Amino acid sequence: MLVADFEEMKDELKEADNIAKVVVEEDLDDAAAYAIPTSDEGYYKVLKEKFGHDTFKEGQLEAIKIILEVDRNALVVLATGGGKSLIYQFTTLFIPGLVLIVTPLIALMTDQLGKLPDFLPGAAINS
Repeated sequence: MLVADFEEMKDELKEADNIAKVVVEEDLDDAAAYAIPTSDEGYYKVLKEKFGHDTFKEGQLEAIKIILEVDRNALVVLATGGGKSLIYQFTTLFIPGLVLIVTPLIALMTDQLGKLPDFLPGAAINS
């Protein structure tokens, strides 16, 4: 998707969200692994159970809650090693259907695909 400004990008993302929601509602066989937690403790429980971590890094839980609870797209800018990968891996457990992650770096796609936990299937498409 190429856009000229942030307002146009916002409109394009909203349209993509609406299309994705229709597809998900039609395919209920591909349900989410977990219901969205109603408390921070619920998020920490899944974090420990699935990823083996006791705590989130700074900004991770806030970004996850924006994506899951507020149902908004999130642009998360963190330093290398800041925990961006966990954010998208974690949120996929609560979203039914296919989740598409877009990154501009082929090396990053290869690296992240190789590091996916066994319980998260994945694939990469690149040039």
